[in-house]
Amino acid sequence: MRKIFVKGSPEHTTINNLVILMQKYWETEENQDYWNKFMEDLHKFVEDTPDPMKEFAARFGLTLLDYLEDKHRKEV
Repeated sequence: MRKIFVKGSPEHTTINNLVILMQKYWETEENQDYWNKFMEDLHKFVEDTPDPMKEFAARFGLTLLDYLEDKHRKEV
């Protein structure tokens, strides 16, 4: 069954916040400050996510971290 993620719902808010996080850190940098700030923002993203979506946020956050690390290794 299809589910519509209406604006303001936990699902919509979580996905929107994930996109904002991705946009902020998509271009990786060769410095520890970038990675420290990313980890702080990732932790905040997961902590601020409503309970029904917290596990989703954590899993996607770790996937984003893995992706950015791989992307960074290929760019350097």
